[in-house]
Amino acid sequence: MAGFLYEFLTGKNLHVPDTPPVQSVKVLDPQEYVTGTPVKNRRFHVENNPLGSPEFCPVIRFNQTTGSAPEGRLKSELHDLMKRVDSRLLERIAGYPYTKETRSSFKIEGERPTVERVSRFVTLLFRSQNVDQITEEWLTQIQNSIVEPRLSATGFRKEQNWVGGSIGYHEYTDFVPPSPETLPSLMSGWMAFSNRILRGGDAGLCRG
Repeated sequence: MAGFLYEFLTGKNLHVPDTPPVQSVKVLDPQEYVTGTPVKNRRFHVENNPLGSPEFCPVIRFNQTTGSAPEGRLKSELHDLMKRVDSRLLERIAGYPYTKETRSSFKIEGERPTVERVSRFVTLLFRSQNVDQITEEWLTQIQNSIVEPRLSATGFRKEQNWVGGSIGYHEYTDFVPPSPETLPSLMSGWMAFSNRILRGGDAGLCRG
C-alpha cells in the first residue's frame, strides 16, 4: 500500500519489484469512507478507490452526520420530494442559501454590494446549475461578470493572495490560498473531479 501511494501521489516509480500475486486490497474501506469506482493496480495489487485524483482528492468519512445510506436511495427520496413540492417553492428555497453565500462572499472581500449586484450574483449561481462543463474560461467569465472592470481577470490568478483584515496598524491572516505555482495542477484536478460528477459519474478515479 505504501509503495502504491508513493507512486500514485508523486508520479515517480520506485525501484522495487512488483508485488507477487495476492488478493488485492482497497485503499479506502467503503464501509467507512465515500469511495469512487475502484481501479485495479496490478503492480501492487491495490484497488484504487478514493474520490478524485492526486491533484484533488477529497476524503469523506462516514459518521453520524453523513450517515451511510445508499446513494440510490437518497436520489430516489430526493426525486420523490421534488415531485411533491411546488417548483416555485423549490426556487425560493434554493435562492436563500445562494443569497446568504453571496453576502458572505462579499463580506470576506470587505465589500458592501448594492442590491443590484447581489441580485446579479444570485442569478449567476442559478445559471451555473445548467453548466455542461467547467473550464478555466467559464470560471473566468463568471469572475469578470461580478467584479468591477478594473479587476477583470484573463485566467487563474498569477499572484499570491490571502484572506484577512486589520486591527489598527496590525494586519492578520485567516487563510492563505494555494500559491500561483501549484494552482494550475489543483484546479485541473478539481475541474476533472467536478466535470465527472456533472456527467453523472461518481467522481471515481481516472487513473490508477
